[in-house]
Amino acid sequence: MANVLFGPSIDPEGQCCLGVLMSEGKGVEKDQVGALKLWKLAIEQGNKRAMRYAGAAFEFGEGVEEDASEAVRYYKMAADAGDPEGQCSLAVLVNAGNGVAQDRTEAVRLWKL
Repeated sequence: MANVLFGPSIDPEGQCCLGVLMSEGKGVEKDQVGALKLWKLAIEQGNKRAMRYAGAAFEFGEGVEEDASEAVRYYKMAADAGDPEGQCSLAVLVNAGNGVAQDRTEAVRLWKL
Protein backbone atom coordinates (compact mmCIF):
# COMPACT_ATOMS: atom_id res chain seq x y z
CA MET A 1 0.00 0.00 0.00
CA ALA A 2 2.85 2.41 0.75
CA ASN A 3 4.03 2.26 -2.88
CA VAL A 4 0.55 3.27 -4.02
CA LEU A 5 0.54 6.31 -1.71
CA PHE A 6 4.15 7.32 -2.11
CA GLY A 7 4.82 6.44 -5.75
CA PRO A 8 6.10 9.16 -8.07
CA SER A 9 3.28 8.70 -10.58
CA ILE A 10 0.49 9.63 -8.17
CA ASP A 11 -1.37 12.88 -8.84
CA PRO A 12 0.63 15.67 -7.15
CA GLU A 13 -2.48 17.49 -5.94
CA GLY A 14 -3.71 14.26 -4.37
CA GLN A 15 -0.33 13.76 -2.70
CA CYS A 16 -0.45 17.31 -1.39
CA CYS A 17 -3.99 16.95 -0.03
CA LEU A 18 -3.26 13.58 1.57
CA GLY A 19 -0.17 15.13 3.13
CA VAL A 20 -2.33 17.83 4.71
CA LEU A 21 -4.72 15.21 6.12
CA MET A 22 -1.80 13.18 7.45
CA SER A 23 -0.12 16.20 9.03
CA GLU A 24 -3.35 17.07 10.86
CA GLY A 25 -4.50 13.50 11.58
CA LYS A 26 -7.84 14.05 9.83
CA GLY A 27 -9.33 10.74 8.75
CA VAL A 28 -5.93 9.06 8.92
CA GLU A 29 -3.30 8.50 11.56
CA LYS A 30 -1.31 11.68 12.22
CA ASP A 31 2.05 11.31 10.51
CA GLN A 32 3.99 14.52 9.89
CA VAL A 33 7.03 12.65 8.58
CA GLY A 34 4.85 10.84 6.04
CA ALA A 35 3.16 14.12 5.14
CA LEU A 36 6.50 15.73 4.33
CA LYS A 37 7.45 12.70 2.26
CA LEU A 38 4.26 13.14 0.21
CA TRP A 39 4.82 16.88 -0.16
CA LYS A 40 8.36 16.27 -1.44
CA LEU A 41 7.01 13.87 -4.08
CA ALA A 42 4.40 16.46 -5.08
CA ILE A 43 7.13 19.12 -5.23
CA GLU A 44 9.09 16.94 -7.67
CA GLN A 45 6.02 17.20 -9.92
CA GLY A 46 5.79 20.99 -9.53
CA ASN A 47 3.03 21.33 -6.92
CA LYS A 48 3.43 24.83 -5.46
CA ARG A 49 1.10 24.27 -2.48
CA ALA A 50 3.27 21.32 -1.43
CA MET A 51 6.29 23.65 -1.58
CA ARG A 52 4.56 25.98 0.86
CA TYR A 53 3.50 23.16 3.20
CA ALA A 54 7.06 21.80 3.25
CA GLY A 55 8.28 25.30 4.11
CA ALA A 56 5.84 25.47 7.01
CA ALA A 57 6.97 22.04 8.24
CA PHE A 58 10.55 23.30 8.46
CA GLU A 59 9.57 26.70 9.84
CA PHE A 60 7.59 25.21 12.73
CA GLY A 61 9.46 21.91 13.18
CA GLU A 62 6.54 19.66 12.21
CA GLY A 63 7.90 16.20 11.46
CA VAL A 64 11.41 17.57 11.08
CA GLU A 65 13.79 19.62 13.15
CA GLU A 66 12.99 23.32 12.93
CA ASP A 67 15.18 24.86 10.22
CA ALA A 68 14.46 28.42 9.09
CA SER A 69 16.90 28.27 6.17
CA GLU A 70 15.12 25.17 4.79
CA ALA A 71 11.79 26.94 5.33
CA VAL A 72 13.11 29.86 3.27
CA ARG A 73 14.25 27.48 0.54
CA TYR A 74 10.81 25.87 0.21
CA TYR A 75 8.91 29.15 0.55
CA LYS A 76 11.13 30.63 -2.17
CA MET A 77 10.27 27.69 -4.43
CA ALA A 78 6.58 28.35 -3.81
CA ALA A 79 6.96 32.11 -4.30
CA ASP A 80 8.90 31.61 -7.53
CA ALA A 81 6.14 29.26 -8.72
CA GLY A 82 3.58 32.02 -8.09
CA ASP A 83 1.98 30.80 -4.87
CA PRO A 84 0.68 33.93 -3.07
CA GLU A 85 0.74 32.33 0.38
CA GLY A 86 4.29 31.12 -0.24
CA GLN A 87 5.24 34.68 -1.18
CA CYS A 88 3.70 35.99 2.03
CA SER A 89 5.38 33.34 4.18
CA LEU A 90 8.73 34.08 2.55
CA ALA A 91 8.19 37.82 3.11
CA VAL A 92 7.62 37.26 6.83
CA LEU A 93 10.92 35.39 7.20
CA VAL A 94 12.83 37.88 5.02
CA ASN A 95 11.39 40.80 7.00
CA ALA A 96 12.47 39.20 10.29
CA GLY A 97 15.82 37.95 9.01
CA ASN A 98 14.84 34.43 10.02
CA GLY A 99 16.82 31.87 8.00
CA VAL A 100 17.96 34.55 5.58
CA ALA A 101 19.57 37.98 5.74
CA GLN A 102 17.03 40.58 6.81
CA ASP A 103 15.85 42.66 3.85
CA ARG A 104 12.79 44.77 4.51
CA THR A 105 12.77 46.16 0.98
CA GLU A 106 12.57 42.64 -0.44
CA ALA A 107 9.89 41.70 2.11
CA VAL A 108 7.73 44.62 0.99
CA ARG A 109 8.26 43.66 -2.66
CA LEU A 110 7.11 40.11 -1.89
CA TRP A 111 4.05 41.34 -0.01
CA LYS A 112 3.06 43.49 -2.99
CA LEU A 113 3.17 40.60 -5.49
